[in-house]
Amino acid sequence: MRRFKYILYSLMAICLFSITACESEKDLIILSGELPSKVKALYLVGNATPKNPTWDIDNLDLLEQSEEDKFLWVYHGELRTDSRFKLCMRTGTWAQPFIHPVANEEPIGKDAVTGKKMQAPRLGGDDELWAVLEGGIYTLTFNLRDFSWSSVYEGPVPQE
Repeated sequence: MRRFKYILYSLMAICLFSITACESEKDLIILSGELPSKVKALYLVGNATPKNPTWDIDNLDLLEQSEEDKFLWVYHGELRTDSRFKLCMRTGTWAQPFIHPVANEEPIGKDAVTGKKMQAPRLGGDDELWAVLEGGIYTLTFNLRDFSWSSVYEGPVPQE
């Protein structure tokens, strides 16, 4: 019987210690940093590039993901005058979320744009598009961390 009481008191002490030790663990722990980007590919879809003048969902221009910042995606190349585009994450299907500018016919031209807001990916709704006013070589940067975009006109398309 004495041994039973010893075991019982020992178990009670362990439980009491565990309960009081857990009290300090109830504090909220906030982890700093951000979740990694889950976007594996980002495509320009529209009639803005020479590769895809007909909105062919199977023939999209793949943007390049920055090695330094996985939330930045860059298109460097030709954009055609009076063309339109939006962004998507897969080829082969229109049944997917798209990324749109905030306003329809958001202009891209010779004037540089820096840090302008765009919409987060969404299914359905209005089809707001970027509108290329002046053809030429551009560098477009899309930031999926804060959903902003930038545009730099690099010059006219070189004549061959």
